[in-house]
This record gives sequence, C-alpha cells and structure tokens, in this order.
Amino acid sequence: MNSSSAGHGRKLLAGGALALATAGLTFGIAGAANAAVTTDSDGRALSDIRLTPKAPATDFSVPGTTGTLTFEQWDGVTSPGSTFTYQVGGEDSRTITLPEGLVFSGSCKDSETASTKYYCTVSEDGRTRTSRTVYTQPVTIPATTAPSTASYPVTSTGLVSGAVTVSLAAPTGTTSHGPLTLSAIPVGSVAPLVVSGAGQADGSGSVPLTGTAEPGATVTVKDAAGDLVGTKIVGVDGAWSVPVPSGTSSPLSITQTVGALTGSPVTFDVAALPVWPGLAAAGALLVAGFGGSRLIRRTRNTTHA
Repeated sequence: MNSSSAGHGRKLLAGGALALATAGLTFGIAGAANAAVTTDSDGRALSDIRLTPKAPATDFSVPGTTGTLTFEQWDGVTSPGSTFTYQVGGEDSRTITLPEGLVFSGSCKDSETASTKYYCTVSEDGRTRTSRTVYTQPVTIPATTAPSTASYPVTSTGLVSGAVTVSLAAPTGTTSHGPLTLSAIPVGSVAPLVVSGAGQADGSGSVPLTGTAEPGATVTVKDAAGDLVGTKIVGVDGAWSVPVPSGTSSPLSITQTVGALTGSPVTFDVAALPVWPGLAAAGALLVAGFGGSRLIRRTRNTTHA
C-alpha cells in the first residue's frame, strides 16, 4: 500500500481524552480546532489536523514554502480485542481538500499488494487528493490502542484562504462504518473571497457588486478585458461593495489582496447588467418612435469559485 495511505491502517478509538501533540511552528490549526474529533458508532475517528511549514519560511505566507499536512485516524470497533474483516471487493476511500494557496506536492501513484489495490488522483489545481483502497483478498483488521498518522507533503502557492477538509467515505465489504468529515481553518488563513451578487442600479447607472472577504483586504474588480472597474477596502465586518457601471463587459474578475499576496480570482458572470431606469425609459421611447418593440431581459447572475 502507498506510504501516504498510512491512515488506512485500522486502529481502535481508545476511551478517554485524545492526546494532542505540541504545535511547534504549525501554521495551522487553532487550538480549539486541533481538539476537534469526529467519530462513528464503530469507533472510527478523525482528529488533530495540522499544517506544519518546513522551508524556506516558518509560515506558509511565503509562496514556495514546503510543509506537511497531518491528521490522526482511528479505525476500529468499539469493543477492545475485537476485529473486523474486509471482504473481497471491499473499498475504503478518502478525499482531502486543501485551502486556496496550498497544493499537494508529493507523489500520487497507484500501487498493489498481495491483498489490495491502491488508486490515487490529484485534481488539476493540486488542491484535492482522492485515494481508494480495494481489497482483492479478505483482510482481518485487529484492534489496537493507538491512532495512525496520515502525512502528506504540501507547498504554498500564494495567499492561503479557507479550510482543510478530510472526508472518509463509508467503506464497503466490512462492518457498518459511516462516512466521516472533519474540517479545520488554519491559523493565518484569511477569510475566503465571496461574491454575493449584484444589486439594483442606482441613479448614476452603476450596479453595486457585493460580497465578503478578509477584513482590511483590498478587493479589486476587473472587466472581461482586464480593465479596472474598481477597488474597495473590506470593512471590519468583512463586507465589501464595488460599483459596476452599466454596460461593463462580463465576466468580471474579482480578487482580494492581503499584504503583498493576491488570491485566485473569482469570476462573476452577468447575462445583462441591470439597466439604469432613466436609460431604459429613453430606450423605450426610441424604440417606440421606430414603431418597433423590444424585450428587456432581467439580470441573471451566476458566481463561480
């Protein structure tokens, strides 16, 4: 089995408190989040997600910094000394999603042992890693009292925004384990950029584009040609609003900048920006003067992260 799939080893969730390792230079999970545990009725559990930078910086705010994502996993049954068995064709899979600004940097290769086949893929943007273990022979899992630690190398690419999410699918071909998901927001991770939508046109013909982002960040809006539409400093409540003139070419590209780092753009597609009431009235008179008719479509907004 691939070495990165150490978490696939089956362990018993021992009774009592879960010991947490010293944070050290961990970029990454706030103390409360470190203590978070999610578990099912059979004792399978996830805990203690950590992102630890190694070089060249002591945090991931410097692009190119390498580090490690780790988390604890208990897989087992509730009764000490018990075992469970994966039958032929049984499957165990997991999906890990990194926040924006971090990508997986280790190998992700398929492999095979005498009793399992291991499959691994990483998304095109490098942020989502999916692995799957298929059992080709019956495998009995003994219960133990210690968790296994899953470890994955990661690299920063820019502004880190959002949460780490680890999801274990409900395995097949064994006991009734349910799916598990645990998320944690890294310390230093900024609030994600969200575009809420476009409001009604004001008296000047501009449409307010609104959303949320990291307080104090600079939000920049550009049109389809890459020309600047406007900027806004995000308020202490995380809200921002940038006026977009009627007729601005779509899709819009919106980014947030914190310090010297700018996050990935969010696009906002506008089928037809709201028409300024005064312009709409003038247009209607012009069309009527030519004896024609015109259907003015309502605005349809779609956001894409």
